[in-house]
Amino acid sequence: MIICARFPHQNNKRVLECLQTELRIANSATEEIVTIQLYCETLDQYLYCFDHGAPAIAPKCIASLIELIASSIARVLNFLLASFAENRRRCFAGNDNTAFPQHAILYTCQEDVRESGLARRS
Repeated sequence: MIICARFPHQNNKRVLECLQTELRIANSATEEIVTIQLYCETLDQYLYCFDHGAPAIAPKCIASLIELIASSIARVLNFLLASFAENRRRCFAGNDNTAFPQHAILYTCQEDVRESGLARRS
C-alpha cells in the first residue's frame, strides 16, 4: 500500500499519481487473487482520499475501480466453477458416483487452482 501524503488534499496531482501507480502495481501481479487484493487496498486508499476532500478523486474513479474488482472476482469464480465441473466430469465419467470419495473432487479442484496461479503463494 502506498500512502501518498500526510494530508492528501494538499497536493491533488501527486495523490492521483500515487493511486494510479498503485493500480499499475496491482495490474502487474502475476496471480489474479493478489491482483484483487491489491485492487481492494487501492480502493481503500481512493476512499480515504475522497473522504478527506481530495478533489482529484472523482466518484467516477471509485465506481470504475469497484467494477474492475467485481469483474476480476467474477473471472476467478467462473474459473473455479469451470474447474469444478471439469473435475466432476473427469472423476465420474463411466464410474459409479457412490464409489468415488467426495474429498477427491475438492482436492483436484485445489490442484487446478494452484496450477493456474490463482492461489496464494506461501
